[in-house]
Amino acid sequence: MYFRGANTEKKVALTFDDGPDAKYTGQILDILKRYHVPATFFVIGNQVPYYPEVIKRMVNEGHIVAGHSWSHPNLSKLSDAQVRQEIIKTNQAVKSVTGKNMAMIRPPYGAIKGKEKVINQMGISIVQWSIDTLDWKSGRTSQQVEQTVLQNLSPGSIILKHSGGGNRSTTVQALPGIIESLKQKGYQFVTVNELLEIPAYRE
Repeated sequence: MYFRGANTEKKVALTFDDGPDAKYTGQILDILKRYHVPATFFVIGNQVPYYPEVIKRMVNEGHIVAGHSWSHPNLSKLSDAQVRQEIIKTNQAVKSVTGKNMAMIRPPYGAIKGKEKVINQMGISIVQWSIDTLDWKSGRTSQQVEQTVLQNLSPGSIILKHSGGGNRSTTVQALPGIIESLKQKGYQFVTVNELLEIPAYRE
């Protein structure tokens, strides 16, 4: 299980959970394209069939697609068989769209206790985060989201944001400032698998 990368180089990974959706994921992709920044999207499996073009765009524009379960349950409360199904269904949905077999998952709520072994046995790496921007909280401003990143930033940080699952306008508003501030500080943006030196996909 990974919470951050090595702190030897000024590299960070932007990650986005709970997509794809019809509105905010596309706006986030537009910003990332404008700044030439790669990111990692941990997607909800049951949303993939509704927005296959968004998933294809992620891959085509150099981002990594990873799993975030099929239906966003607390995995630690499921049976091992249910956990496997959450992962398998999501991976099948993404593979049908992209041809790629995902090798990373972020558990919803970060809840994974007791299920690490069953997931690792599937050949899948568990990726958590080191900076939670709390961008999903109502009332949070884009300035607060950006400040949370800057106050907790260090080389190897994995930054958690959201591209779907609700009103993500704050996330969209905060993203350009975060990218510009980190670039000014000399940080390079990489995908999670590159930061952690693990495979994003399996053969």
